[in-house]
Amino acid sequence: MGASLLACSRRPSVPPDPQVIIEATSTVHGIGDYVDTEMWVRLKDDGSVEWEDEGWEQKVGAYTHNKYAKKISVEDAIAVRQRLLMIDASQLQKRMGPYAVYVDTSSELNVHLFTSKGMTDVTLVNPWASATSRYKGAPIQQMTLPVKSIVCEVSRLRHRLTPQPVDEICEPPGSTVH
Repeated sequence: MGASLLACSRRPSVPPDPQVIIEATSTVHGIGDYVDTEMWVRLKDDGSVEWEDEGWEQKVGAYTHNKYAKKISVEDAIAVRQRLLMIDASQLQKRMGPYAVYVDTSSELNVHLFTSKGMTDVTLVNPWASATSRYKGAPIQQMTLPVKSIVCEVSRLRHRLTPQPVDEICEPPGSTVH
């Protein structure tokens, strides 16, 4: 009888909040004091994905950041997490780059990601060197494999959500990097 009394008095367990696997914020600096920051992508381990996209807001008469949310499969979120765990976090520094030269602008990709060392923060300066980027720049520094892996995970996630193409430096998932 004591066991049944214990079973009845237990409170139902509350599932933990979904944990962030990777979050990237894009900041563009332009001429004068121009700064534009938007959440590029945030993926949590339950498959929830959030992002912002700039759009014209007629009522305001200006561009605004619209927030969006979507779900991907938990299996796909786990696959991203597994790929991030393979990144050699010892090669990451707080601020890395610049990887390209832009005219009249600079771009920072601030990334908060889950690695084998736990949650890691890194800022990648001018990471978009491809012809598909609106911030196309001439490459000036070779990306290390860990940096390229981060840029490509972010680019692939963003592509799944928006018309933004996958950056051309990214090879299909599972391919061998040369």
